[in-house]
Amino acid sequence: MKKILYVLPLVLLGISCSNTENQTQNTTEQAEHVEVAEAVEDEKAEESVYPYFAGQEFDKNQLSSEEDVIELIKSFDGNPKEIAFASTITENCKKKGCWMNVTAGDQDIRVSFKDYDFFVPLDSKGHETVLNGVLYYDTLSVEQLKHYAMDANASQDSIDKITEPIITLSYEATGVYVN
Repeated sequence: MKKILYVLPLVLLGISCSNTENQTQNTTEQAEHVEVAEAVEDEKAEESVYPYFAGQEFDKNQLSSEEDVIELIKSFDGNPKEIAFASTITENCKKKGCWMNVTAGDQDIRVSFKDYDFFVPLDSKGHETVLNGVLYYDTLSVEQLKHYAMDANASQDSIDKITEPIITLSYEATGVYVN
């Protein structure tokens, strides 16, 4: 009987250790599965959406030259003008991609998208773009300007300094390519 009392704790200890090893193995296997899943997610996140197209198709090879766009802007009378041109994205909405700014010479142009039907990728800043649409002047209210500043992740101090509406050169894109 005494032998059973000595053997029984050893058997229970052995079973306990065996379960601990199985639990450790299961935990290790679960961690490996999580690592694999995270690696797949990271890989998907790194997949590029570029080149990117949205809106109405257009011939991106039929563009106004940079010089023609700059000259048009210098002499722009405010009447809406349809034009296709290439530029660099200098800023874009970080929340939806619902607007962007581009340059033509030293002039910034605010770009919106026809009927709010399409957007650009959130990381578009710095990418080359080809646009088709209409150039026009627009008055942006203080409310709109603050909204755009918030979309661009501006500081609260910068947002608070917006107190006057502005008239700005704007562009409504009907189609956009981003490289």
